[in-house]
Amino acid sequence: MAGAKRDPEKFADRKLVHYYASTAQAGPSRLVLRALEHAGGSSAVDIGCGIGRDTLVLSRRGYRVLAIDHAPGAILVLRRLRLPGVTPRLGDFRRARLPAGAFDLVHASLALPLAGPTALPRLVGRLARSLRPRGVLSFHLFGPRHPLNRPGADIAFHTRRDAVALVAATGRLEILELRERRPRPPSGLHLFEVIARSSVRQ
Repeated sequence: MAGAKRDPEKFADRKLVHYYASTAQAGPSRLVLRALEHAGGSSAVDIGCGIGRDTLVLSRRGYRVLAIDHAPGAILVLRRLRLPGVTPRLGDFRRARLPAGAFDLVHASLALPLAGPTALPRLVGRLARSLRPRGVLSFHLFGPRHPLNRPGADIAFHTRRDAVALVAATGRLEILELRERRPRPPSGLHLFEVIARSSVRQ
């Protein structure tokens, strides 16, 4: 209807789902594929799962997956896919309460920096505690040359040294891989890919 007001939340949700769909065309992230080389077990979490770009490969590898995203449209798409062993959950990953020692793999592609510089260390600590002994945590961090690094952005940005310190501060993780992706066209994203293992023993 001409002149009808646009719901900003629904508009933002549609934009986000469109973004998820466009990135999903590239297939699973390199990060999740490498994390799977280190991970075992059968229970996983996909944080900021979108419409299931990485959830799909986890399901195909036989994991039971808790898939969390804050976009209703994305969760609706994922529910319609009816992926075996996947439980989609609508919610803010920054506030997600995961049971301690419950998961073999916790994966977060491009999500954790959005928690902000104050909340991110506590969040990584909670994710580390949700791992079973020898469980794997894989996640992206944004580097200082990331295009979102602008004045006033409530987003966390890290150097390589910062990334090492973040993992060490949990007191529970040892780094298996730490790779830097330098900005290149067309995305221009400056990323660190982190894969760490729980050092807590049974």
